[in-house]
Amino acid sequence: MKILPLVSLLLVISNAQAYTPRTWKQVSLGNSHTCAISENNVIHCWGDNYSGQLGIASSTQHSIDTPTAVNLGGTKKQLSLAAAHSCSLSTQGEVACWGDNARYLLGQGSYRLVAPKMLSLPNPAQSLSMGSNHACLITDNHTAQCWGDNFFGQLGTGRTRPELAPSDVIEASPLSNIQVGDNFTCLQTYSGQIKCWGNNYFGQLGIGFPANQTKDNQSYLLPQLVDLGRPATAIATGQHFACSLLDNQQVKCWGNNQSGQLGIGNQNNKARPTSVSFSENVEKLALGKQHACAILQSGTLQCWGDNQYGQLGIGSRDSQTTPTTVTLASNVKAISLGNRHSCALLEDDTLKCWGDNIQGQLGLGHREIKTTPQSVF
Repeated sequence: MKILPLVSLLLVISNAQAYTPRTWKQVSLGNSHTCAISENNVIHCWGDNYSGQLGIASSTQHSIDTPTAVNLGGTKKQLSLAAAHSCSLSTQGEVACWGDNARYLLGQGSYRLVAPKMLSLPNPAQSLSMGSNHACLITDNHTAQCWGDNFFGQLGTGRTRPELAPSDVIEASPLSNIQVGDNFTCLQTYSGQIKCWGNNYFGQLGIGFPANQTKDNQSYLLPQLVDLGRPATAIATGQHFACSLLDNQQVKCWGNNQSGQLGIGNQNNKARPTSVSFSENVEKLALGKQHACAILQSGTLQCWGDNQYGQLGIGSRDSQTTPTTVTLASNVKAISLGNRHSCALLEDDTLKCWGDNIQGQLGLGHREIKTTPQSVF
């Protein structure tokens, strides 16, 4: 039996500890960056930092390929990332943001925030959804407010004037959720209704096309009821498509389908909700730019849609038009998708990421694309 010297033994122990994955509570993805909340309530971000979207108070480090702590106190309730900016919602309903601010979604003033700055809100927020060019939240009195670009009426204010501050969405029903897509928005009422508004060119509002048309050039300035046939329990939005989880744990999707992101076995756009087939009931949904994933009742993860950068995690770069199982050693309890990368939080609270990694957005310490899930340390 070989006995290691004390120095060598300590080195072995140190290396083992260094490669023990840390544990996480939540993860959110932007275009090419990622942020997650660790178990000790610290936000870490990694990936593209050209616009300060990592929140590390540096304008010279344009990208970082390992998790880096953000200096932001308080108890975090939710992260919401989009494009090149990031926001954190506290349990007190306060929102702090950092990153690209060319559209003034993060408050008037600087075009770029390299460290967190509090967003001025008229009411405390319960949930938040940041988009590339507009953003929305649910207030503590269960109403919705949106701000930012409004060319297609995506703010739901009944007009097309852009708003620099959160403005009321014209909707009387108490709301439980709101999700922002690219120039469109969808909300969920407490009664399980889904309503969408804004741009409907690809059918992403789920209300159908005008008679004898295969596209819709009209903008819808107020929430439009989506006919799902039964109450919904969740709504998720991608770039130009949306999906809803129903109260029977089935899924319906609609909108742009050029990469098979509707999961219906073809690449035909659908202007009305269309059923997606799964081998078992669905628990959670997440949508990216042109890909989507679902967590099944068993904890299995299935993904579909665009896979040019391996963002489906299936070991290839072949796009899929139907849900395809991602091989993981443990069950999945949360999933978040970016433009071309994906991250899953497992039941043991470890984090796996895969897909595009040119900016280090997978947090692996390198810039190689990965087509299968990789542990984030």
